[in-house]
Amino acid sequence: MGVLSFLRATKKPVAPAAPAAVTRANAARPGARRSPDASLDRLEEEFGHEVAPAAARLREAVQWHRNGRKADAWVELEALLADPSTGATAQVRPAIESEIYSRMRICFEREGCFNPALTPAVMSYATRAKFYAAQGREAELLALRSPEFFDRYFMPLLERARLQHGIARFRVLVEEQLRSMPMVDLHVLKDKVDAFRLNPPELPR
Repeated sequence: MGVLSFLRATKKPVAPAAPAAVTRANAARPGARRSPDASLDRLEEEFGHEVAPAAARLREAVQWHRNGRKADAWVELEALLADPSTGATAQVRPAIESEIYSRMRICFEREGCFNPALTPAVMSYATRAKFYAAQGREAELLALRSPEFFDRYFMPLLERARLQHGIARFRVLVEEQLRSMPMVDLHVLKDKVDAFRLNPPELPR
């Protein structure tokens, strides 16, 4: 499940100033049984034609992956990220990018590739933060970036990748790149996450 789904599913406020962001929950945490399309449906309701074409392509790519057409699915997911028309406007694009990265994470995990899944998980988180910043949704951005939410969202992913011992270093890595919000260099962030998961900190002795 993606960042938006997890954020909406949080039972209690993850930051004192953001109860509204939390109580608008509409889906479940990663691994829970609920449609991964819930947050995508919400985006279509909110932005309509701006995201509808990309949403249709995204659903088709996910269906291909489920039906065994994995190569075709990955080509389409990458094409969506590369397509300048995805999301229609600069303010809305990060939201649909977040959903694309979320589905990429799900596809990796469906294939049993838990270590590579960490990169699109972070990219989904970062693009969701960019979207909130661009929309001026400060309460939701505050909730998303709270340390409590960060750990609750990423720890299960790190555990599946057997990298949970590096949570402190990982948190610093991501937060350093988000300090310039909304002007986040996603290429640098991706490279740093890849470096972390490929060269993780040593296990404590």
